Amino acid sequence: MRWSERPPAARSRFRWLQRFPCTPHSLPVAVAHLGLVRSMRGFALTFALILGACATKPQQLEITGRYASRLSAEDLRQIQLAAAEGPEHLPLQCIDAFEPNRVRVEVGTSTDFVKFGLIKQKNRWITDRSSEIKTYHFVHP
Repeated sequence: MRWSERPPAARSRFRWLQRFPCTPHSLPVAVAHLGLVRSMRGFALTFALILGACATKPQQLEITGRYASRLSAEDLRQIQLAAAEGPEHLPLQCIDAFEPNRVRVEVGTSTDFVKFGLIKQKNRWITDRSSEIKTYHFVHP
């Protein structure tokens, strides 16, 4: 045996340490994916609740007038389309059915709105050219 070689007893005494490597074990891909999906679901639910709390309440369309009960669902749909194509392209706020084939609509926001008339001709609602168009603007102090 040469002076640079280890004695056989010293080599065999620590040989068992090499059989069990101490490398870190990673989780299987499915387990890692499950952990990410579950954590994202909780985040998504929390985000949706916060976003829902910040959402504004949708405005309800006000339908008034003597002939309001005679307006069909198709009439309301056509009135909404005709009001959107009216003199101002603003959201519809109110419908006043003051005659069987004539309504006054109000489009706009809480500070600016326009009132104008629609008439039903040949089962279609169109802008009444003979009606007056009134524009309102409110300034808050």
